[in-house]
Amino acid sequence: MLESPPTNPWQLLNLLGTGLVIHAPDTSISYINPAALKMLRLTINKALGKVVSDPHWRFIDANGNPLPLADYPVNQIINTKMAIKDFVVGILDSTSDIPVWVRVAGAPELNESNEVTQVVVTFIEISPPKNGFSFEEIVNMANDVVVVTEADPIDPPGPKIVYVNQSFTNLTGYSSKEVLGKDPRFLQGDDVDKEELKKLKESLIQGRDHRATVLNYSKTGRAYWLDMNIVPLRNWAGKVTHFAAIERDISDIKRTEQTLRSHALHDPLTGLLNRRGLDIQSEILNSRDESRSMSVSLIVLDIDHFKRINDSWGHEAGDEVLVAVSALMKKAMRADDLVSRVGGEEFLIILPDTELTTAERLRIEVMNMEVRIKNGKAIKLTVSMGVSQKLEVDEVIKDAVRRADGALYEAKMSGRNRVVKAT
Repeated sequence: MLESPPTNPWQLLNLLGTGLVIHAPDTSISYINPAALKMLRLTINKALGKVVSDPHWRFIDANGNPLPLADYPVNQIINTKMAIKDFVVGILDSTSDIPVWVRVAGAPELNESNEVTQVVVTFIEISPPKNGFSFEEIVNMANDVVVVTEADPIDPPGPKIVYVNQSFTNLTGYSSKEVLGKDPRFLQGDDVDKEELKKLKESLIQGRDHRATVLNYSKTGRAYWLDMNIVPLRNWAGKVTHFAAIERDISDIKRTEQTLRSHALHDPLTGLLNRRGLDIQSEILNSRDESRSMSVSLIVLDIDHFKRINDSWGHEAGDEVLVAVSALMKKAMRADDLVSRVGGEEFLIILPDTELTTAERLRIEVMNMEVRIKNGKAIKLTVSMGVSQKLEVDEVIKDAVRRADGALYEAKMSGRNRVVKAT
């Protein structure tokens, strides 16, 4: 055995920062330099003569799985009689559960009979350096939510959560203990965007980044919106082993967007749909009509002598009348009925799957109501209505609206306070 080589080249190897080990053909160590001893947490007496199959240590691959004995670097070299390089391996000994990660290179020395006489192995440590601070502590104090899951399996019961930070608990109400091992899908509701989930799954399968806006629910059932950025985490071998989701609560932004969208689609005085909102909703209704057999009725309603109210009692009183009539219509109509204010005192109601007798009932309710304005005066009202139904020949609902407008004109010309059905 070569314990203390006297030649200058050996002294140079002792000063080398790279780990160097020389193995005999039976894999026993015949020489190990100080750098290797330090990385492997060994003394010279414990190292010399040790074979790689010694139970004092074990090797793991880049995925953290036990490495078969035949795949140990020195055994690969002996079995193939070929050099290796850039082989990443973790080394665990009996004194610690923390592996030493090294990048290995090695080559055999062969005699004239092509037999291995010794194997020279070098390695450098590639474990992350100690920075004096904890990355986990920084992530745990971050304002953004951080969730880490295993990469496999992607389908339920995976991917399983392996880490959440404190911001996750603050937002969702779930502690780390409650969610570890669970699939993040448990935070979703029935109203989850199925198309967005499909895109997300495709990105995960392909190991790509993915950004999305998602709606989740807290432990108490409170809805919240997230701007979510998912990134793959890779091991030394480049394999995706985990996914990290960095999530920001954008619920306030979403609520503001929804408020602005609502204002753009609704009349600010009455809260009913405006023309733009009605166009959008009627297009949806038209699509439903094409997908199944469904009758659609339309009512165009106009408050009789509305100008007289404004002239007699002022525009504020006119606004009170509009609000009162709108409230009555909203109360009288069903959830699926579309009630809109399309002009000053003109309203349009679209009623899927209903009978035209609804218009007459509504006319009577308006006639029986009183609107008490601020000065205490009680104003009595009447309305005129034109009604129609969407026919098979109508390409869009607007075709039926035109017929209802004609019927409304006829109702006004024939004395008001009546319902006229389009023919």
